[in-house]
Amino acid sequence: MTISVIGAGPAGSYSAYLLAKEGFNVNLYEEHNLIGKPIQCTGITTSFIENYINNNADFVVNKIDTVMVHSYNNNVEFKLKRKNIVMDRCGMDNYFLNKALDKGVKLFTGHRFIEANNNELIFKQNNKKVNVKKEIVIGADGPNSQVAKSFNLKGKRENFLGLQATVKGNFDSSTFEVYLGNKICPGFFAWIVPENDKIARIGLAVREGFKGRDYFEAFVKDKGKIMEMQAGLIPIYNNKLETEKNNIYLVGDAASQVKATTGGGILYALMASEELSKAIKNNESYEKNWKGRIGYSLMVHLLLRNYLDKFNDEDYSKLLELFNDKSARNLIESYDREFPIKLLMKLVLAQPKLLKYIGKVV
Repeated sequence: MTISVIGAGPAGSYSAYLLAKEGFNVNLYEEHNLIGKPIQCTGITTSFIENYINNNADFVVNKIDTVMVHSYNNNVEFKLKRKNIVMDRCGMDNYFLNKALDKGVKLFTGHRFIEANNNELIFKQNNKKVNVKKEIVIGADGPNSQVAKSFNLKGKRENFLGLQATVKGNFDSSTFEVYLGNKICPGFFAWIVPENDKIARIGLAVREGFKGRDYFEAFVKDKGKIMEMQAGLIPIYNNKLETEKNNIYLVGDAASQVKATTGGGILYALMASEELSKAIKNNESYEKNWKGRIGYSLMVHLLLRNYLDKFNDEDYSKLLELFNDKSARNLIESYDREFPIKLLMKLVLAQPKLLKYIGKVV
């Protein structure tokens, strides 16, 4: 039996690698000719990524030990106990791809998945249709998954629109900056992620329907020379989205397995890929497995996002004032943001005034 994985990002390539490692025959299809292009990711993760990559991998371009969070009239600085990792996203994609290829996965680039009929998957390659026998299908094809549409995996899909530029200027290479507030970026946040002291990734995200480009142009103005522009969709987690049906599976952005607070999805996609491999190998429920591992954390991130969406600029400033408390700041500096519930509980104990905010979320 052949497994067809559609999408050669980290979720697709890592899923292909794990399944090939278990002895399955795996084909990996990618619509683009170059893996990792176009770039649609900020490329910053917590130290948790070191469970999946070599600590000195050549695609790691920076390690950050400071996060500076700004509101319109306040800021707070966090000194991280474990450094955040900034990666060359193209390099990381190829890292996971090469792991898959080393295990015998067959790669087909320039193959755009179009639709499926009862027995076949239909791709377009160079304006020609390519028909492939349908057996097990894994959709790792992003926020607007064509696999989900073709196989009628139900669930409402909503996205943020992310806009980012690679900018040449002067930056503090040790500091990741976050900007909160509706005056800068309604409904999400803006960021400056340095690659080094001369190059940074500067961007923001807004819900679809907002005039994101206007906010982006105002934010990036005067920060340096724009070298490259990127844009992409960031899925908003939906726990009711179908991710499994009749040997069809969704993983990563296609399954909306993304933290609604930060837009980060790389690590959760890798964890979901592990649960997918186990489920197929052991004939288990993939959806039950991945939700048992990361679903609760994803739901907490979503509840936090829904609450933060109601904040005005003054709310953000008051929140940062509470985070400036030494005990609260120390806790935030000690915890990765991947799994927020333990941190939330400890923050309430350390700074009871936060209960006003956190209690409404929990």
